[in-house]
Amino acid sequence: MKKRIVCALFAASLMAIAALAGCSGGQASAPAPASSAAPDAPAESNAAPAEQSSQQSQAPQGDAVLGKLSAKKIGSVKLDTNDVEFTGSGYIYQIAGKYGVVSLDGSKDTGAKYAAAKEVDGSYSNKGYIAVRELSGDNKNVNTCGLVDKNGNEVLPCKYAGIEMLNDRYAKVITADKETKDKDAALIYYTDKMVSFSPDEGDVMYSGKWEVYDMTAKQPVKNATGTRPYTVSAKGQFVIFTDDKENRVTVDAAGLPTNEGKKIYDDGSYKLEKNGKGEVYDTDDQLLFTYDENAYEVSRYVEPYYVARTTDANYKHTYFLLDKKGNTVSKEFSEELDYVTPAFVLSGKRVCKLDGTQLFPNDYSTLKVDKRYGDVYSASKSSSYTIFDKNGTVLFANDSGEEGVSASAFYAYKKDGYGLHYYNFGAKTFSIDGSIKGDWYVSVDNGKVCDLVQTRTGEKIIDSSYGRFEVVEDQLEKTEYIIAMNSVNDKYSKGDFDIYQVTYTE
Repeated sequence: MKKRIVCALFAASLMAIAALAGCSGGQASAPAPASSAAPDAPAESNAAPAEQSSQQSQAPQGDAVLGKLSAKKIGSVKLDTNDVEFTGSGYIYQIAGKYGVVSLDGSKDTGAKYAAAKEVDGSYSNKGYIAVRELSGDNKNVNTCGLVDKNGNEVLPCKYAGIEMLNDRYAKVITADKETKDKDAALIYYTDKMVSFSPDEGDVMYSGKWEVYDMTAKQPVKNATGTRPYTVSAKGQFVIFTDDKENRVTVDAAGLPTNEGKKIYDDGSYKLEKNGKGEVYDTDDQLLFTYDENAYEVSRYVEPYYVARTTDANYKHTYFLLDKKGNTVSKEFSEELDYVTPAFVLSGKRVCKLDGTQLFPNDYSTLKVDKRYGDVYSASKSSSYTIFDKNGTVLFANDSGEEGVSASAFYAYKKDGYGLHYYNFGAKTFSIDGSIKGDWYVSVDNGKVCDLVQTRTGEKIIDSSYGRFEVVEDQLEKTEYIIAMNSVNDKYSKGDFDIYQVTYTE
């Protein structure tokens, strides 16, 4: 039982982090905490794009708008280990059973001093932190979890039982006080099951208190605390929770209750509607614009626009877009705007410009924009897809649905024979032997890794004799880092690597 508790306590110390480091050796699994499992990392693919379909001839013509990508070396790291995990929040390594964290730019190393470390996965897409745990002399002391940020700084001390990132500003932190048999009082619990969503018989349960910590102000949010295991969430600068008296409460960054009638959008901007007039405010409580709520309602915010909706006497809706000054920037659409991007929308399976012009004849179910570089869009439905630039010029298209043809978010590939890959993107064709790594293509010459190539254009971005490449993304800053591992005598070490930062120019 003692051994089980040791492992389980570590699982709890990273409460709400879906994948946890193990209690001893490597990064093995710990008993599952009460949270859902993190999705597996995307599998590497060994394939390349199909011939451009007949759909391309129907698309807008003109020169494709593709910016230039380059990579600048910003640092080097040498560690006496081959046990390194590369994440978008820093590089986790292990030496002699202890874990350390190196910052994203390679300039800071915490040293191998932690009992465990793992990148934090919150209920949102942004990350930026590594959860770490100190060893305690008391096997039952669960308050040993802290946070290291992507700059290698310990921003939360190792004194919490659980940490969950609510958004890129707020963390929910839990301090355990004592074991309990009361499921309704259990803030932290551990189970031997692979997945558990609620306390169960045989679980080790702890009561305690939760608080919301403001990572920007570097202090707890006043009045955002409790002892019951209720849901806590955040939208921008606002914290939303159920208190111990089962009241639904919303407070701002200062811990003050918000005004009644405030409709908060996901980014923290909000609207107030009163006496027939609507007011939209930004995240700093500054008034952006007013509108007549009898004419339309502002239903949601999708970067960079607010979505407005009208309703006629027959309860039929139409939708259009407003900018942050309240100006109308699109025509009205008769069907809901399922996906909104800076230049295009998906309305009723149709990809349209903001003026309502339908871009392609095909129907689509998803529309994405490359927010890191802002120049490439992808519309897809099942195995049919079209990749295009901000002017609507098609870069690659496939509507045949043939087996073996697929697309990532912003590049396409088709496998044709073992290890042979043909790319066609932006009216440029090239073929390279190798494998895909994220949005990058690693070429191979006689079994040795040689170059890193951009999958969109075939342009070399790193020409070298590195032994292996890894790619990590800083989701908060929307930038990528390439980890280039050095090789000696045709062997590489994960602990000996150079760091390149990807830059983009129009």
